[in-house]
Amino acid sequence: MVKLLGLSLCICSSIIVVIWGVRIAGQQSVPPGISQLHLMDCAPPCWIGIIPGLTTVEDAKAKLITAYRGQSELQFKDSGFADGPVSPNVVENAIEGNKFYLSVRLNISTLVDGKNETVQSIGLFETREDRSHYAPTVADILGSFGPPQWVVVDESIGSGSEITLKYNGLDVVFNSHNRALILTEYPRLYLGNQVKQAPSAHYRPWKGFGTLALGK
Repeated sequence: MVKLLGLSLCICSSIIVVIWGVRIAGQQSVPPGISQLHLMDCAPPCWIGIIPGLTTVEDAKAKLITAYRGQSELQFKDSGFADGPVSPNVVENAIEGNKFYLSVRLNISTLVDGKNETVQSIGLFETREDRSHYAPTVADILGSFGPPQWVVVDESIGSGSEITLKYNGLDVVFNSHNRALILTEYPRLYLGNQVKQAPSAHYRPWKGFGTLALGK
């Protein structure tokens, strides 16, 4: 009986160790650029608990504070109330610190009071010059979300192009400033139900991590 009890305790201890090891490995495998943006907290188009089409602006702001309040030296700037300009279709929030900056755009249908509107989609932008220290790279995106469902290349005026990796509920947009379309720029992210639209003729299948050739 004592041996049986000891064996049971040994098995239980082993299971606990395995579970704990898996959890630690999972946490360590998430790139810093992904974890700092909380992109794995819930499945797109959800972001930090904000669900486009369901969450109000007021609730979304509360979730922003909850997600980022644990990080030191961060300040929140809210343009959705009296302390800043407002847009009829966008409520903007800036989260900034010495080593991090994120502009969060909560897109709405029509501005009422910056609180009771429903968030229709979310835009995440990093614009500071030092974003290479914290922004996700294309390797981070592919390693976390896998290959995209589609790739869309929009040529802009001059030699630049905009390359969009389209996932279910998430668009990851890179700007390229050369004809080779090497995905080395830092992305803008858009989360929303509208990215589930049926693919058009200029949608391309993902063919690998390397470069994309124009016109193919």
